[in-house]
Amino acid sequence: MPFERPSLTTLISRAEADVFGRIEGGAKTLRRAVLRVLARVLAALVHGLYGFLAWIFKQLFADTAEGAYLERWASIWGIRRKAATFAAGGAALAGSPGRTLPLGTVLQRADGRQYVTTAEGETGATVPVEAIVAGADGNCDTGTILSLVSPVAGIEADLVVDAEGVVGGADKELDESLLSRLLERIQRPPHGGSKADYARWAKEVPGVTRAWVATVEDEPGHIRVVVYFVMDGKADTFIPTEAETAIAAAYIDTVRPVTAEVVTTGPAPLVIAPQIRLTPASAAVKAAVTAEWRDLILREAEPNRGGGEGRILLSHIREAISVAAGEEDHELVFPVDTVEPSLGQMVVAGDPVWVE
Repeated sequence: MPFERPSLTTLISRAEADVFGRIEGGAKTLRRAVLRVLARVLAALVHGLYGFLAWIFKQLFADTAEGAYLERWASIWGIRRKAATFAAGGAALAGSPGRTLPLGTVLQRADGRQYVTTAEGETGATVPVEAIVAGADGNCDTGTILSLVSPVAGIEADLVVDAEGVVGGADKELDESLLSRLLERIQRPPHGGSKADYARWAKEVPGVTRAWVATVEDEPGHIRVVVYFVMDGKADTFIPTEAETAIAAAYIDTVRPVTAEVVTTGPAPLVIAPQIRLTPASAAVKAAVTAEWRDLILREAEPNRGGGEGRILLSHIREAISVAAGEEDHELVFPVDTVEPSLGQMVVAGDPVWVE
């Protein structure tokens, strides 16, 4: 029979019964008796000890451990928590001809996030920059303005992030992700280049959260391994950029079998924006439907790897709308059938369109 942790109320009753069972006279009947107070204090202390024992018990098992204890378990299997990484990229520099922006110049985004130049740059060219603080918040889209914190003679105050963007920034790995990788390592031991190995290698790259693997036979006897991956921690889209794809591909090249031909890529996005006639059409119900729609795509979407994977069933879309809080009735105008991505595509949740 499993042990059941006693509640605070139960511990108070036990402590009072134990104390007053050893006292003669009427003292135990007083509502504010000192012994009654002491019994409650003792019960609270014991309740805290029970709580600590319950927590430390969880650290004894890999699938319930957390924090430093989870890291200790993971280290036994050769897995390390992914540290936060610094976003880096380039920004176009404008100003008087022949002017040079020094190495180490500090730039600042509109929200206060700061960057530093990692090399000198001349006007009319692109200067490399890197976020000062590691994390996903340091990533920038193309066209983002980075301003000089201190003016430099002959250099325009605003630099513009180039076409590649400032990418590669990722937050420190959370316990949930680390535990997922640990359990995958335990349940699927390495096999010298199996599909599970490639998926695990991809998820070792900072920022990568999910990965899928396909094998493509271009001609008899010639097999290519295609690794698809996404980065759910990004603010705008989980589809990786070319620069992020290059980072993942470079890492996988260091661990894959030397004879394997590997293509590492993000899936091509197939954006689906459902058209819905909703009753009631209040802002709260619309927000609930949108949340359920996005959760459905997060749970079921994956790249089509040649076997029809990643289909989003029409019945599941209707179900997601129906279970939204406050929804009474709806008509799904689009899509009218199961959404089936093409080879290499993955369904991405677009914003619902509300039909009057």
